[in-house]
Amino acid sequence: MNLQDVSEDDDGDRYYEWDDGAEYPSVTTITGADPEKQKAIQNWRESHPNPDHYRDRQGQLGRFVHRRVLNQFCVRELPPEPLDPSLLDEEFEADVETAVAMWDTAGIDPGPNPDVEVAVRSDEHEYAGRFDLLTTDGLLCDLKISKQVRDSYRLQAAAYWTALEEMDGWRAPDEAAIVLLNPDPQYNPDLTAHVERITAEQKDYWFDRFKKIQRIYNGET
Repeated sequence: MNLQDVSEDDDGDRYYEWDDGAEYPSVTTITGADPEKQKAIQNWRESHPNPDHYRDRQGQLGRFVHRRVLNQFCVRELPPEPLDPSLLDEEFEADVETAVAMWDTAGIDPGPNPDVEVAVRSDEHEYAGRFDLLTTDGLLCDLKISKQVRDSYRLQAAAYWTALEEMDGWRAPDEAAIVLLNPDPQYNPDLTAHVERITAEQKDYWFDRFKKIQRIYNGET
């Protein structure tokens, strides 16, 4: 089975389409149905002076940081990210460079043959997604530029991990890591990576929570 396309509807929900006819919603689309997450986003939007610009700017920053960090471990470079000049400011380039440099403080060894930006799917639970990095020794890594580790990140990691357990030809991870590369000295004064590790037992807990949110997404509750 090979990934054929990734589409997005008018609501921003993303779907992964495979060459065997399977089509599943993305992990992030499902976690977006979490009522607690929706409430937190609404509260943030009401308190932020320019939420749309900040959201889009941070999204572009995150995509650039991902590409720069992960390209170090790719046989072929990842496709270039589209650039929206309206989102650039004086700090943007410096923030990219700072976040990329912070990866070296994370203490993670990708190994000689890591897997980068791989699409995965769960036929049992009917979802799909794309993880950032799976090290040679079995550490599943998800890179973020946020101020703190959010529950949605833990749900993502658990969903990718579970999908890998199902997929033929893949070794299941031994552990997961959420790697925060936040370049804002106001929230990260040492400008070092923050790494939260997730064990197999913790993965099961977060995947159970993911399934509850998936039921909400599916309209089952």
